[in-house]
Amino acid sequence: MLVLFVCFANTCRSPMAEAVLNHLQSTKQLNWTVDSAGTSDMNAGRSPNPNTLAVLREHGLGSSHVSRQVRVEDFSNFDYILAMDENNLSYLKRIAPEGSRAKVELLGEYRMDELDKIVVDPYVRNW
Repeated sequence: MLVLFVCFANTCRSPMAEAVLNHLQSTKQLNWTVDSAGTSDMNAGRSPNPNTLAVLREHGLGSSHVSRQVRVEDFSNFDYILAMDENNLSYLKRIAPEGSRAKVELLGEYRMDELDKIVVDPYVRNW
């Protein structure tokens, strides 16, 4: 399975989701490919936000991810493209080529409880 997580700048939410799923898939011995990207290119080439890396470290995880923007070919290369919020989802659906392979939806749709389906941007919450 190939999974791409997407947020706005690809420095907080999506690289954290990538790190968590990479950890889970390695501990469960799954043969998954996991990546993340942003709808914006404003941080392309940068490492995840220092606060993101600190939270990952607190949980024994790390990330060597380098931020990038979503590419059109991602829609044919991934099985799932999971957006963190409605704005990201709307953008992804707008640029998705017709008939593309990837299932594009909110990551929150996979929650087991009735809580909000949106993964809130920490910049909005000021960490």
